[in-house]
Amino acid sequence: MSIFSNNRLLSIVTLALLVVNIFTLVLLWKHKNIEPPHMGNTQLPPQQLFEFVTKELGLNDSQQNAYKLLREEHQKGQKKLQENIKMAKDSFYALLKNNLVSDTLLSKENDKVAKSIAEIDSYNFKHFQQVKSICTAEQKVKFDAILKEIFNRMGNSRRPTAPFNNQDRGNRPPPTLDKEGNLQPHPPY
Repeated sequence: MSIFSNNRLLSIVTLALLVVNIFTLVLLWKHKNIEPPHMGNTQLPPQQLFEFVTKELGLNDSQQNAYKLLREEHQKGQKKLQENIKMAKDSFYALLKNNLVSDTLLSKENDKVAKSIAEIDSYNFKHFQQVKSICTAEQKVKFDAILKEIFNRMGNSRRPTAPFNNQDRGNRPPPTLDKEGNLQPHPPY
């Protein structure tokens, strides 16, 4: 009789493990498209950021319309400024093609990048001043409280203009040599 009870116990344990494994697989399959939380960077697309600010501040219809116009104007202006940053960075990293780069030239090109970044930061600051100006006194207090969260959800404006993609890692061309036989580095992503 003990053999039958051992087999029965073994069957029950095996069945229980099978049910737990199936349950785990179902949960994994169901939640496969959920991204893991990012440490401090929960960047949202512009529309979701608009909805977040609207909801958190409790903007009424006229405020939402004013905010929408401000946002559209801001996005148009920001595209030009982001292109300026990209051009300044391209010019800066193009210096890598030269074997000898003076500190003066390096500093000058670096200052162009810094100036472009400062311009977009000022532009963003003025935009948020305008957004705050359409708020009531109570909403301004809420605005100040969620400002850091807004910036986190916007993402960092100093991130690279062409983010590094892990899939590109294998697609980089092989390094080249110049006429003197020196290795020419690839520009950073």
